[in-house]
Amino acid sequence: QEFMGNEHPDYTRSLHGLIQVARPLGVNYTDYAFELYNNCKNEIRKNFRFLTEKAREQNIHNIYDNYFNTLYAAALYKTRVHMPDMAKLLYNTALLSKGLLLSTSIEFKQMIEETEDPLMLEKYNDLRSVQRQIDAEKQKPISERNQYLPYLEQQAQQLETELMRDVKAIGDYTSNLDLTWEDIAQSPHLGANDVAVEFVNTSNGARDYAIAVLRKGWPAPKVFPIGRELDLISMIGSSENPTGDLDVVQNGIYNDNRLYEKIWEPIKDYIHEGDRIYFAPSGLLHSVALEYLPVNKKGTVRMCDVYQMFRCSSTRRIAFDTFQSGVPVAHLYGDINYQLNEMDMQFHQDNITRANQLRGNEAAT
Repeated sequence: QEFMGNEHPDYTRSLHGLIQVARPLGVNYTDYAFELYNNCKNEIRKNFRFLTEKAREQNIHNIYDNYFNTLYAAALYKTRVHMPDMAKLLYNTALLSKGLLLSTSIEFKQMIEETEDPLMLEKYNDLRSVQRQIDAEKQKPISERNQYLPYLEQQAQQLETELMRDVKAIGDYTSNLDLTWEDIAQSPHLGANDVAVEFVNTSNGARDYAIAVLRKGWPAPKVFPIGRELDLISMIGSSENPTGDLDVVQNGIYNDNRLYEKIWEPIKDYIHEGDRIYFAPSGLLHSVALEYLPVNKKGTVRMCDVYQMFRCSSTRRIAFDTFQSGVPVAHLYGDINYQLNEMDMQFHQDNITRANQLRGNEAAT
């Protein structure tokens, strides 16, 4: 720190090492953990503004493997001894790490749209078109792919680099990285009958899971350990698929309330009948319909019968101006042909538009 400053990558790595050494020795590492969190946030903000989407993905994976997992483990250990500051850190880390790539991509798109600059919008549409072509080619066997695929990838990278430069000149699309648990607790979108829930887990070792709950005006989130992944696997029933991920292979968990007692019961004193619960799963829990778990032994009453349940990638959305509580409208799509190219899509869209015009309806959008 004295020779390189507290924002140097080597100093960040030293914080990471100090926490890993201090935790088993029982040495207080709270200050180190908060400093590591702030350095991670600053590093992401600094890099994301200049990196393409693919490079951002690689960057966040490196940070997650090296630092976020350490922060989760450190915070979970301390929350077991009821330290509110570490509960705040755990929730902040969840907000920073979960849904980050999706969130920054959405903010990037919104900032371009809000400029109403025809050249930037045209460039962005060209980028999405080229990316769709690349995705379509990569679905084919290597021997059948278009020989111009490397050129398409080069074109996409050039377009995105130009857009990154243009967007940087008009604003900072990474500003939402500064969101904390306080922004959620104080958000006008979080009402008296609303609850924000973040599930978190460490990604190595025993893979510990926990649930963090937050209500309007609370002085800090409340965190409760759920257990280890092996405990959840023994209850859920799962197997490892060829990609190394876990697939849920049985539905017995929806016939009684054993899993409810493990996952939801720790916070039952802080949620009330009729509350709207916005929850963001993590790890193995992505594969479980948490909103459908029975709350009684017979399996006749489920979470969604008692509460209004809303699954999200991150509760950070509650703090956004564009957030809408509940589900004001739902759209149902069926018989989707994912193999259509852009020309075929436009042809079908034109047919629908003409049919609606003949019926006297508004043109489809």
